[in-house]
Amino acid sequence: VKELAAMVALYRPGPMAHIPRFIRCKFNPDQIQYAHPWLEPILEETYGVIVYQDQVLKIVQAIAGFSLGQADLLRRAMGKKKASEMEKQRENFLKGASEKGVGKKIAEQIFGEIEPFAGYAFNGAHAACYAMVAYQTAYLKANYPAEYLAALMGTYIDNSEKVVTTLEECGRLAVQVLPPDVNESSADFTVHAPTEPRYTGAVRFGLVAIKNVGKAPVEAILAAREKGGKFASLEDFCTRAFAEGLTSKSVIEMLIKAGTFASIHPNRRALLETLDDCCNSASRGAKDARAGLISLFGDAAPEDAAGTQASASLPSITDFSRGELLGMEKELLGLYLSEHPLKPFEPELRRKHKAMRLDAVKETQPNQEITVGGLITGVRTVFTKKGEAMLFVTLEDTSGVVSVTCFPRTASEYGKKLLMNAVVVVKGKASHRERFGGKAQAGAEEEEKTAQVEVLADRVETIVENAMAADARPRSVHIRIDGATRNMLRMLRETLVVREGGSPLYLRVETMGGEVRIKSPLLVDPDDALIEQVRRMMGGGPRRAWVE
Repeated sequence: VKELAAMVALYRPGPMAHIPRFIRCKFNPDQIQYAHPWLEPILEETYGVIVYQDQVLKIVQAIAGFSLGQADLLRRAMGKKKASEMEKQRENFLKGASEKGVGKKIAEQIFGEIEPFAGYAFNGAHAACYAMVAYQTAYLKANYPAEYLAALMGTYIDNSEKVVTTLEECGRLAVQVLPPDVNESSADFTVHAPTEPRYTGAVRFGLVAIKNVGKAPVEAILAAREKGGKFASLEDFCTRAFAEGLTSKSVIEMLIKAGTFASIHPNRRALLETLDDCCNSASRGAKDARAGLISLFGDAAPEDAAGTQASASLPSITDFSRGELLGMEKELLGLYLSEHPLKPFEPELRRKHKAMRLDAVKETQPNQEITVGGLITGVRTVFTKKGEAMLFVTLEDTSGVVSVTCFPRTASEYGKKLLMNAVVVVKGKASHRERFGGKAQAGAEEEEKTAQVEVLADRVETIVENAMAADARPRSVHIRIDGATRNMLRMLRETLVVREGGSPLYLRVETMGGEVRIKSPLLVDPDDALIEQVRRMMGGGPRRAWVE
């Protein structure tokens, strides 16, 4: 915990410069040096490096004879960074040090070390509290990953970007993320047994996480499930949930669109088609129950039975398209849970185009030339005073979101490629804009500045025009290797290795039992030049090598 506390305190604007020295002295105690022997008892626990605000106060007391009140005035002056006040405090410090027999050169050296530091420094107790939280968090994450991640997602329920980051962490830690389900979900994110052996645990999406649903309807659903068990059908759900006070058809519509009835029936369009009948029947049943109109055997009144029976048979209609289902998922859950439409194209973005992850854009330098890629989820057009069109594009990948600005020249040249749901590669420069957002962490005297990073586009390349389309997938390269000699196969491999890209490669072989298709671990660039080269090398025409 002591090491964590030191890390918390050091990782700040002023103290950060001392991190290399702290690490060096920690592992090489013989390199620890003190400007004056009186500093040793104060800085011994931090290897001769000033880490905490408390140490600054103790140093000025020990070296210059300051009282605690005078020491705090010095700390405040350093935080405000007023030159006149700092000069006054410096004179007081040097005078006090001289009176205690400390040489001027050493006193100036010590003051020079604490001057840029004190305004940002954490006090020891504050750093210790953060360290304890960090230690407890690390312990929970290491030993109870599913429970920890479920709690974390519940904390971020209104911040879809952070939920996306947590979902990525779930994948890294082999924790399965299960979709919301009216028969399995609780109100919040909960821990469940995984449904696949490759996972060590599972987190189930909570019903409250679905937009436009709300807490009261969820409580009614859970009450109905607790009393009568799992729901068998949509009309069973409506009948029992209405009896518990759920009266909003729109809430059930949101639940259907979010996929929470998949375990009951997978066709969302069919469920929505029968929703009116189910709600009307359930509403009449709830009114009759309140009025005491119950049959001798406790069954629903006969007039309701016909309506219930009618709604039980779902129409045989085609479900929504892949793009529509993904759109509903993003709209109601705030993220893509079942699959991200960009996922099939990420190898091409990363390996062929060398596009950086969008969560790494914030780590770039101002005006740094960068390449990013992702799914377009928003396009806004504005006009300059000259009447020229500019475009503001929202680009998303599986790690985050970034804003892309296209000035008139770029908008004119590439505007037709910047379409909703298109997957594109953007080359441009990182633009940093400072934002001020309230007070910095404890110990600071001024507003905290954060940088908002966007991309100023120069060039745009389309990977696929509509990633939501049912047939949207990366192009794949197919090579038939029947009759190929060992030397031909060696040359083929050498050619493919240097033509690395983002498209899957399949080797096809004709056998007695039919054609066998083998997926290669290599990803290649599916351009015409490669295909022609392979055909010449292996012999044969279009049936030897092609792109699908």
